[in-house]
Amino acid sequence: MATTFSFDAVELTAVIAEWEALHTDLLAQRTGFDELQRLTAQLPAEDIMTRTFINTASHAATAANGSSEDVLIFVDKFLRKLKEAKDNYASMDEGGANLISVVME
Repeated sequence: MATTFSFDAVELTAVIAEWEALHTDLLAQRTGFDELQRLTAQLPAEDIMTRTFINTASHAATAANGSSEDVLIFVDKFLRKLKEAKDNYASMDEGGANLISVVME
C-alpha cells in the first residue's frame, strides 16, 4: 500500500523552504568537491605515498561529486513537483472561492 501525505498551503510552503535549503546545501557541497578535484589535479610530490593519497582523494572526490549531482537532480525534480502542487492547490482554492462567490450572488 502506498503512503500518502496531505498538506495545506502553509505546510506545503514550509516543506518547499526545507527542500530549497537542502538544494542550497548541495550546491555548496559541490563547490567543495570541485575544489578537492582541483587540488588533487597536481601532485605536490612524486613519492609513492603522495601519489597513492592524491589518487585516492581524487577518486573519492569524483565519486562524491557524482553522487551529489544525482541527489541534486532528484531534489530539483522534487522541488518542481512540490511547486506545481502548491500552484495547483492555489488554483483549486481560488476556483473554489470563485464558485462560492458565484453561488452567493
